[in-house]
Amino acid sequence: MTAIWNLTKRKGAYAYVATAVLIFVSLSLAQPGDRIKFVYLISGQSASGLKVTIVTPDGKRSSYTTDASGYVNGMTREGKLIVEDPVTGIRLIDRMFDKSVTEFKVPLPIRVRGTVSGFGKDPNSITVDCGYGSRLTVSDYQRQMHGLPLVPLPTENKLEGIERARVPSRWLRSKPDTRGRFVTGWFAAVDAPELLVFNNAGQTAVRTVRLPKGTRARQTILAGSITPAAGATLEVSIEASKTDLPLGLMMGVKSLGLRGASGAQTSQMLSLLNRRDMAVGQFLAKRRQIPLELGGTTKIAGLPAMQSLRLYFVGPTPGITAERTVTIPQRGIVRVRLTEDELLGKREPLVSLTGVVRVEQGGPPVKGATVVYSSYPYRYETITDDSGRFTIPRVAANRGGAVFIDAPNPQGAPPFDRITVTRPIAPLPRPGTRASTAEQVFEIPRVTSGGRTFTNLRNLTAPLATSQSGSVITQLQGLEYIFPVCGSNFTQDELQYVNSPVVEAYVRSGEEFLGPVDVTITSANVEQNGLAVVNMLFPYEGEFLVFLQYTPFVFDAAAVLIIGRPDARVIFSPKNNLAQLTITVVDESNRPVVAEVEVNFPGWPYAVDPYETLTNNSGQVIINCVSRGPNLGISIARNQLLVEVNDPNYGCFNGIATLPEFSSSLQVQLRRSACGQ
Repeated sequence: MTAIWNLTKRKGAYAYVATAVLIFVSLSLAQPGDRIKFVYLISGQSASGLKVTIVTPDGKRSSYTTDASGYVNGMTREGKLIVEDPVTGIRLIDRMFDKSVTEFKVPLPIRVRGTVSGFGKDPNSITVDCGYGSRLTVSDYQRQMHGLPLVPLPTENKLEGIERARVPSRWLRSKPDTRGRFVTGWFAAVDAPELLVFNNAGQTAVRTVRLPKGTRARQTILAGSITPAAGATLEVSIEASKTDLPLGLMMGVKSLGLRGASGAQTSQMLSLLNRRDMAVGQFLAKRRQIPLELGGTTKIAGLPAMQSLRLYFVGPTPGITAERTVTIPQRGIVRVRLTEDELLGKREPLVSLTGVVRVEQGGPPVKGATVVYSSYPYRYETITDDSGRFTIPRVAANRGGAVFIDAPNPQGAPPFDRITVTRPIAPLPRPGTRASTAEQVFEIPRVTSGGRTFTNLRNLTAPLATSQSGSVITQLQGLEYIFPVCGSNFTQDELQYVNSPVVEAYVRSGEEFLGPVDVTITSANVEQNGLAVVNMLFPYEGEFLVFLQYTPFVFDAAAVLIIGRPDARVIFSPKNNLAQLTITVVDESNRPVVAEVEVNFPGWPYAVDPYETLTNNSGQVIINCVSRGPNLGISIARNQLLVEVNDPNYGCFNGIATLPEFSSSLQVQLRRSACGQ
């Protein structure tokens, strides 16, 4: 019972329900039943001739066959229930058996046939997907089927205030013949199946196949003729100077308007687009941006008709965003052309930047370091002198940039023989102003050798991820470290499922970081004090922000600039850790809440282990070893922590809690008005 108490203490009501179910099953006693009836869903007809199997906890199997009225006599009432259709061979039920049930509703074994036209003559370019089974919200479909670590949002399943259609959780794929005719495989229907038809050009159609109540088991349902209902293509081209610098041009959706009479069909198609193209589905749902091609035209095919689609474009210059509003027809091409001035803003005068590279914590200047300055469309490379100084003669005034520093480390053995970092540059004033143009100081980590190296590290793909979806979270296995101040007490409790470092990377787009993006860890070296050198491969050029998260509350972040080569050596070293942080949760009258109010910390990746805990009798949550910054999912600012509390009795708090600079405690106030936002 101690293990059960720990589980319920950690996971709250959900774990309690799951535990209760397990206890109920384990305490059930095998006993003969009288008569149990099986009837088909939808039709309500008796399910005769089905193969029924019971597997008891000790592994014993008992087999039965439903009679002409759908009954089974004397069936064992404990264990796992498996019901199969002997004619089609498909499994209709696979679940634990509740002994109190006297009637089972069985999914109806059917298949669908129809004809497609208007999608082209090559049957290999046409796909017919048949969706069936229980239905998921679009966001849950993306989490479970695509393995995406999407943070839940209050309105995540609404689009412009309209509830999005749910998506079938199971799918069958088939191809038409040369005359456009298709027949799906057999499947277990619980309601009307969905047909999604599309081709390589993005032409798409959706058809809900209605099932009349008289539908018989093993019947082939006619879907009729299906023609494209969506086939518009959005083309975005850019007129900009050629450069070897990564631009990081991104496009997102600010709002969209659906057509009146066809709004429901468009909403359904937007939901099912997540089946056809995960990236486009998230893009239209305003959950992600799409990178734009600099040297060509970015094309998004298969868009459904929309009265208005308001797009925004983010370039490499912070604070500058372009917008366009277009109408998407049922078919045809919609073209958008962007100019360089729209994405970069007015050209600024060029000034000189002087800087010095030093080792952090009062260390010496770094001689012979390679310094690369980048701020589109300017790029300049130089070497530091004996005093660690360098000069960049052509820097755009009034615009931020970045320097990429590659410095030698003579005292370190590989992989500590070189240090590679990226540092931001504050905007320099225009000529003739009184603002200071003093030299800027760039510090690099103090790195030593002697850490442990791990190679051939695996990617940690979220459960239920499909083969098409790449891993965006990488877990470093088997590393041991002791943080300054915290000692070895870096985990919160025995129920923190993941106690190895987790790596996430985000790509810079203007002033935002988007992602996470897929990176590959080739090797990692971690010292006992937590300092880590990680070699990784990036999917494309650009400016990235990479987080190494040791625990739900201990982080470090590093900026990485990828130009030319996809590999980089990234250094992490958590600093300014608190040995302990006390969070007091109070109600609207500033009184501490009671014990066992659930407090969540979404900064720890959901796809790995959503971390949560409960308040004590004083309304407090005590956390061991907390970084003052930077924090995952917020920014590179210090002293910020993501906290979520959603309690039906006291209220809600969903946002950033700020850690006091000179204190190890903070207060989170709940408000009822904050719930449901």
